[in-house]
Amino acid sequence: MVNRLKNALWLIVGAVVAVWAVTSLVGLVRAGPMDPPDPPGSTMKTLDEVLSPWHQRLQSNNGDPGPTPPAGCNSRRFYCVMDNEAVLDNETGLVWERAPSSSVWTWPNAMAVCIGREIGSRYGWRLPTAEELMSLGYGPIETLPALPPGNPFSNVPTTVEYYWSATTASDDSNWALAVNFGSNLSPPYFPEVMGFQKTGEHGVWCVRGGQGYDAY
Repeated sequence: MVNRLKNALWLIVGAVVAVWAVTSLVGLVRAGPMDPPDPPGSTMKTLDEVLSPWHQRLQSNNGDPGPTPPAGCNSRRFYCVMDNEAVLDNETGLVWERAPSSSVWTWPNAMAVCIGREIGSRYGWRLPTAEELMSLGYGPIETLPALPPGNPFSNVPTTVEYYWSATTASDDSNWALAVNFGSNLSPPYFPEVMGFQKTGEHGVWCVRGGQGYDAY
């Protein structure tokens, strides 16, 4: 008799567990579909997305006529950003101040000027390398400055002939390279690179982004 009662009890416990298990499984099935609602997106990328932007050649003379935004902004190459105080160059991915100062500094001071400069309510600016400055150059051209036609930059050049780069001359650490965009040269104009002692005074055209520089 006792054994029969034990067996019956175990049957009841087993039945309860079975009902609970089935109920739980039904709840999981009703919880919602396990597959994502949409097919996964493509992982393919275009060459422009894979490569750095330096491989591009973009039109610069199809920008806004001005005055608001300033003339030359928002072309295929140059896009004005930070309340039109800076310019994104889509060819390189670099952001330049739109109107560099006409003041001049020694090379060490030029480095400090860019580090401390606030443009478009943003810090993080630096002195560009010679290669980065030359990426803005264009020539031959008959009118100053030797920059891409239709560009939105202003105040280039005024009283400034050369703009300091962060690139130190390879043969003398007391010298650094600077770039002239045609000031006081004879037409047709080309951008020109020249070395100067770091104690000399030249212009500063700050840039943001990129890979940095070797300033030593």
